[in-house]
Amino acid sequence: MATPSAQIAPVPAPRRELTVRAVVVSAIVAAIMGASFPYVVLKIGYGPNVSVVAAFFGFILLALIAFATRVRATVYEANMAQTAGTAAGEIGFMCIVLAAIDMLNDRPALGFSLHLSGTQIFLWLTFAGLLGAFLAVPLRRHYMPLSYSFHP
Repeated sequence: MATPSAQIAPVPAPRRELTVRAVVVSAIVAAIMGASFPYVVLKIGYGPNVSVVAAFFGFILLALIAFATRVRATVYEANMAQTAGTAAGEIGFMCIVLAAIDMLNDRPALGFSLHLSGTQIFLWLTFAGLLGAFLAVPLRRHYMPLSYSFHP
């Protein structure tokens, strides 16, 4: 029969999520996605899946940093980088929509009239961002353990 001390489970490793590395990588991925996504949408006429591209860039940067520091990145750090890149890309898309509204307003012959003030634009982008953030937190808590439950 095993002794009680042999039956105690090992203490799990701390979950690294909000680290300096994750914040720096998230900012870099957000800058890349926010700067490139509007150009890509205007150039090819539609927006590719921002989340996949942001996850790819985040993984590359985290892997390079992990190679240099010899400390492996966690899935939570990668998720943070992907989320920041996705948010920046979508904000860039909203800026394209605002530019399109202004271009349509400059041509009254088209019969389109939607004049937004600076306050209305600020509120639109703020509430869109808050809605995404407030929905992302509960959904993340729901889906993160399920999607990574089979990985050590």
